[in-house]
Amino acid sequence: MITLSPDHPQASAAPPRCNTRGLRFLVVEDHPLQRQMLAGALRTIGAEMIDEAEEGREALQILRGAKPSVDIVICDLDMPNMDGMAFIRHLGDGAEQPALIVTSALDPGLLSSVETMARAYGIRLLGTIEKPATPDKLASLRQGGRICDV
Repeated sequence: MITLSPDHPQASAAPPRCNTRGLRFLVVEDHPLQRQMLAGALRTIGAEMIDEAEEGREALQILRGAKPSVDIVICDLDMPNMDGMAFIRHLGDGAEQPALIVTSALDPGLLSSVETMARAYGIRLLGTIEKPATPDKLASLRQGGRICDV
């Protein structure tokens, strides 16, 4: 299941042609297989610049040093050390504020709360993806204009 942000300006517009090659992604996922699957799904939709982090602290270090800047972070919620919710709070406080896609196998009600929290921190939330994240689920965000309008 994918939940798209309804307040996006192109929510009802025709799907644009999208080139993800120029976008830099950061995948934040503690499970190696899930991380590999997500990076592979991004490559399937044309992404070429993909960084990976196992948890929030590592992701923050990557964000601080990334040249060019990260455009979109795809973040799990349930991770050790710094979980996704703590990472989102730090992301909202940082100078670099990439757009965010949240992935999780948690209850959809919790994902809705996380969406509200992310918006309260001023983060541009592109949507949530229920795990496993597949190329089709990412393509839905791309076709809806959310990934392309970063």
